Amino acid sequence: MWDTCTLLWYLDRNPDPPNISLHTKAFNDICRKHTAEMIQEAKSKQILIVVSAMALAEMAMPDGSRPKKDQEQVISDFLKNSWIYRIAITERVAKRARTLRRDMPKVILFNEDMVQVATAAEYNLDEFVTCDGEWADPVRRNRRQKKGILKYDDLIPLADGTRKLRIWSPVERHEARERRLREEERKESPLYIPPA
Repeated sequence: MWDTCTLLWYLDRNPDPPNISLHTKAFNDICRKHTAEMIQEAKSKQILIVVSAMALAEMAMPDGSRPKKDQEQVISDFLKNSWIYRIAITERVAKRARTLRRDMPKVILFNEDMVQVATAAEYNLDEFVTCDGEWADPVRRNRRQKKGILKYDDLIPLADGTRKLRIWSPVERHEARERRLREEERKESPLYIPPA
């Protein structure tokens, strides 16, 4: 499931302002690159991207390169893709959000973020991809504490009760995918010796 900010990283083609820091520019470029990679995974049917109606309500593209009516068309066209699945805010989702708020008082999120996370939990989705809490400094990222939605990774129980929601940034997801692919390549090597 994609958070609103993840949608914006992919859809917003507004160039970075000339006065941003090199760290922020590098972070923006990395997020755009990794969201585009997820789109390629979706197009090749490796994943299905889920979008909550809450994300659609929150979404306002700050892309000054397009008139507002064209921005609406970009969003509408994107959502027509067969590899995008939209989920409505149902009574089930609202109850899940209320339950999470009641049973997990240490999970402090804005209502719209709680509805997004509750949607992913209610539908037993594998992962929630967000930049909420990521920092614009890819070089020092590992030295800082997670915040925002990201700090609740592996804490929110899914409705099926068997696992917890994986909440991570496009950067973290990309790094994990790269590690997994390298490990698969290593195992396919004729020199690979499985652990005893």
